Amino acid sequence: MARKEETAVATVALKSVAAFSDEDVSRGGVSMSDLVMPRALILHKMSDDVGKDLQPGMIINSISKDALGARLIPLFFYKNYAKFNKGEKTPEWSTLDGNDVRVRDGLQWLDEVNDGKPTVTEFINVLAVFSDVIGKFDTDVPLILSFKRKSLKSGKMFLTLTEMKPKPIYTNVYAVDLVEEKNDLGAYFVPKISVAKSAKVSDDISTVCADLVARF
Repeated sequence: MARKEETAVATVALKSVAAFSDEDVSRGGVSMSDLVMPRALILHKMSDDVGKDLQPGMIINSISKDALGARLIPLFFYKNYAKFNKGEKTPEWSTLDGNDVRVRDGLQWLDEVNDGKPTVTEFINVLAVFSDVIGKFDTDVPLILSFKRKSLKSGKMFLTLTEMKPKPIYTNVYAVDLVEEKNDLGAYFVPKISVAKSAKVSDDISTVCADLVARF
């Protein structure tokens, strides 16, 4: 996502790790817009963070690099779209507007330079509370988990699953299973989401999640 949109969408998550607000100038004028949105990052074999303690097939907090557990509580879903040039990790542009003419055209056109794929990447994102490796939910720092390209179908399945369960969606716990798949470029991991065995969120955590969602 573009930095401006990322800040707008993730205000709650950012405020949870910040000791100041946009109006606070006592820290030299730093504000929410100076923070980077934390994400739930899936590690693949070629990921930069893979090393001694972090292995492919793990999910980590993109900022702290802490390993995450295999359960999450969704707060809400949203979509965004981005244009990436081949070989680049930073998008040329990004938008939340699915009616943007660049999005409509880019999702239809196939780009020979981009291996015959659409020129625009569609994302389904979920802001969620994740468990740590021992199973405790961290309600202080919600994270964004994104589904795109090969995992986009999994994101749609997850969204559909939440629509089939009791509402609000943050009253249910879901399990994350990373499934290894392969193509001509090698192996990668796709998150598959299912209802957790202990699927009911406790009243205390549900109240915190409701407060987070209400701030948007």
